[in-house]
Formats: sequence, C-alpha cells, structure tokens
Amino acid sequence: MEAPKAAVHLNLEKARWRAALSANTVRWLLVLILAWSAGGKLFWPERFGGLLRGLGMIPQALVAPIQYGLPPLELILALALASHVGRTAALFATIFLGLAFAGVHGLVLISGTVVPCGCAGIAVRWDSPWAHVLVATVCGFMAVSSTGLLFSDRPGAPSRCR
Repeated sequence: MEAPKAAVHLNLEKARWRAALSANTVRWLLVLILAWSAGGKLFWPERFGGLLRGLGMIPQALVAPIQYGLPPLELILALALASHVGRTAALFATIFLGLAFAGVHGLVLISGTVVPCGCAGIAVRWDSPWAHVLVATVCGFMAVSSTGLLFSDRPGAPSRCR
C-alpha cells in the first residue's frame, strides 16, 4: 500500500515543481517586458515626451513628470520582480501599469488615431492599428499574469488567499 502513496506524493511534487517553473517563467517575462519598455524611454526621454504629446490624452503639465518618472519606475519594478524585494508592491504596480497602458491603447484604437508607440522601446516605432492591438494584448498579459502571481496559492507567493 505504500507504493501508491509514494507515487501520488511524487506526482504532487512534480506538479508543484512545474507550477513553480511556470510562475518563475512568467515572472521573468514580466521583468523582460518592463526592462525593455524602460530602456528606450531612459535613453531617449525627449522622443518619449514627443510621443506622449502626440497622444493628446495627457495634459501638458503632466508630460514632463511622466516622461522622466515612468521609465525609472518601470526599471525599479523590473528589478523588484527579479530580486523579490518589494515583490508584492511591484506586482500591484505592474497590474496598474498594465491596465493603464492597455486602456490607453484601447482608446487609441477606438478613436481611430494611429499614434507611434514607444512602449516596446523608442527604437521600435509602430504606426499601425495592429501594433496597438499587440501592445494592448501584452499589457493585458502583464495585468493578468501579475494578478495570478500575486494571488497564487503556492508557498513563496507574496500573498496567499484561502
């Protein structure tokens, strides 16, 4: 009777290992997305400011704070997710950023105005509606996967809901 218990325990351990591996993969994907997004904005802040002004959704008084504040925030969030320091706050902030960015791209799509996007780095500028759909999908992935990581029911997760 011990053999089936051992097999069940082994299968459970394999499932836990796979869940941890997939959670780490998702976490590192979030780190890469945030770091890539921050990279171009940090190196070319004036071009990013021009893209923000081109959106026309942000008051001119907020362009400079967003232009110089958002890229370091994205980089800090990437570092926090990579190092597990302040991970819960970083996941909440990533949820907020993902929803906000997806909303902006949704509004751009609904309005029909195609604006060059600096989300994938300033060097990659896409001026098509499909690019906005792609970026909105990636932003939605950021929000959903951050929520999944935040409320996952596995040991080592930042918070546990039971």
